[in-house]
Amino acid sequence: MNLFNDLMISGNGLEKRKLYRRAAEQYNKAFHLAAPGNGAVLSKQEKISKQAIERGLIKSKIKIVEGL
Repeated sequence: MNLFNDLMISGNGLEKRKLYRRAAEQYNKAFHLAAPGNGAVLSKQEKISKQAIERGLIKSKIKIVEGL
């Protein structure tokens, strides 16, 4: 569980530095380490990390090109 928190904190730091793809990688690692849920229901850790992954991937797709 400590590694899960470390990966989530690391991903958050990368996201603040606008390194969204790297942040999504950290969140993905945290997702795989999260405590499993009950069958079709995600655990709280899985849900938090999955939302963070999606947020990072959405932001990484947005590119602003100026001066071209």
